[in-house]
Amino acid sequence: MLAAQQGTLTPIQQLFNDCGFPWQDSYQQQLDDFDIPFLRWLKKLDAPPCLYFKVGLAGVSMSPFFDKSTRDLPPTYFSGNIDPKYAHPLDNLKFARDQFAEKLSSAKIAIKASNTIGCGWISGPSNLDLMIFPYELSFEPEKTTRRLYYRKRSRRRCSISTYTGFRQKLSAQELEWLHNSQRLIERPNQIKASNFREIWSNTPIQADRFLREPPLTDIPICEAINISNDRKALIKCCRELHVIPTDRITHFAIHTLLPARAGSETWLTLLTVYRHIETTNDEGSIDLFCDKVPSNFMDLAQLLAKTLGKKIIHLKPEYNC
Repeated sequence: MLAAQQGTLTPIQQLFNDCGFPWQDSYQQQLDDFDIPFLRWLKKLDAPPCLYFKVGLAGVSMSPFFDKSTRDLPPTYFSGNIDPKYAHPLDNLKFARDQFAEKLSSAKIAIKASNTIGCGWISGPSNLDLMIFPYELSFEPEKTTRRLYYRKRSRRRCSISTYTGFRQKLSAQELEWLHNSQRLIERPNQIKASNFREIWSNTPIQADRFLREPPLTDIPICEAINISNDRKALIKCCRELHVIPTDRITHFAIHTLLPARAGSETWLTLLTVYRHIETTNDEGSIDLFCDKVPSNFMDLAQLLAKTLGKKIIHLKPEYNC
């Protein structure tokens, strides 16, 4: 665990800046700047760009994970490979670990899963992992020899993945909404954070148009769904901080899972309209709460809908398999 302070770049984010890795650029910007002659054919396939940079002596290639509706936002997850320097993947893992350790800190190499060996770093909302799939732990020892297994260059390489921890900053208007808001629903989720430091330390899994980096000073909005006093924003502050302008909300949806292999469950989702560089009618969703926590589920759902003047749609139940 690397020390990190809210309001500043984490050591992993600082490493990316120092190495020229464009983790804060939007996906569209990364795509536009991607201009490696022998890889231009990828653009024609609308494939994600392959971003190359160096950490010490290690050459790193990573591509972003993105969703069409968030092309104008920076991706939060990247994965790829490190150029192999040796014939055995464990040597390549040690080499990559040493290059990153010079910039971050030492990391212990260990078996990560049934067929992988790796190491990693965590710093606030950011994390970075190195991993290999050695022959000794593969599911193919009976099918092939070590020499044939490592004939594929991809099996000798060290894989890399990272969640950068990127969140958009609060605008002045959004900060004003936070300061001037009132609670609608207390403790709507089982997974929650009691202060902004805890929220900041959680890792954003994917780019989200309404996800925001929490402010440095605590405002009494945590563990609740709030609405701004002018009724122009809904603020969900549980595990993450979401600030959603009410004019982007189209309706609420109730999802129901019927008992099958697992038990029954019902939850409320807020549906929003995304406006971005390509289209104005992409729809996104944000889970609000489920019936395992508040017993008066329908009352709370109707309270939200009535307060915002939005309709509730009951989706067709599905089995919880």
